[in-house]
Amino acid sequence: MNKKLILKKAIENLYQVFERYPLDPEIDACPCCVKPKELEKLRSIPLRQQMDLSDYSMDALWTCGGVDDFKHFLPRIFELNVLTEIGGIVWPDIEVVFVKLRTECDWAYWPSDEKEAIRDYCQAAWRYVLEEEEPEHDPIQWLCGIGRAGVDLHPYLDYWVQAQSSVAYEHLAEFVEWEKQFYLKDQKLRNPFWDYAPAHDQFFGWLTNPVTVKQLEEIFRENPSAEYSEPLTRAIRALASCPRSVAEDLQS
Repeated sequence: MNKKLILKKAIENLYQVFERYPLDPEIDACPCCVKPKELEKLRSIPLRQQMDLSDYSMDALWTCGGVDDFKHFLPRIFELNVLTEIGGIVWPDIEVVFVKLRTECDWAYWPSDEKEAIRDYCQAAWRYVLEEEEPEHDPIQWLCGIGRAGVDLHPYLDYWVQAQSSVAYEHLAEFVEWEKQFYLKDQKLRNPFWDYAPAHDQFFGWLTNPVTVKQLEEIFRENPSAEYSEPLTRAIRALASCPRSVAEDLQS
């Protein structure tokens, strides 16, 4: 099935699962931080017609509303974060939205169908974003955000290796080439949000693990003339220059 159709199906499931949380008409907010017109916009515009939830995405749970209010808006926030043709949320960074699931909501204790709907969305969004040449939030932002929510990144990283896609491997090559000098020197990632992500070591270990390079090399050997061979070669060369000792330290 088309990755965009899978994503839309996951988003629709979010709406269905979280429809049990109607918006509280008395949604509360800090009067110093949230303008009355912003609250009125949240109250008056139907959920699926909301086109600008940037301010709420930033304020949610900190200065505006509670967990049930956040659950009400979550399907639309997630939809706007990934389907930029319908508007898109450029700010705040997607990492900010995801971390609230863990730090403000403790979503690990939510009902199982809610957790499953979010996981399905994350996987569908990840596979969709990897195929987008210029996504609003790049794949590393998505990985960081999902990792900040406390999600195991192994399935996402495994999929990236096995993607067999020019665009996906181009994303990987560009990221490593851009980051290489920075993390070769300081053994950390440029995006400061990774400093607060539980999955930082997991992702960094994957980047510097020789097994990752070997898996990509095996794909190249099996498909040397594939349309994705050039960006795959770039990704292999960039990853091969990463320090092996870091991976060994993380695994010890």
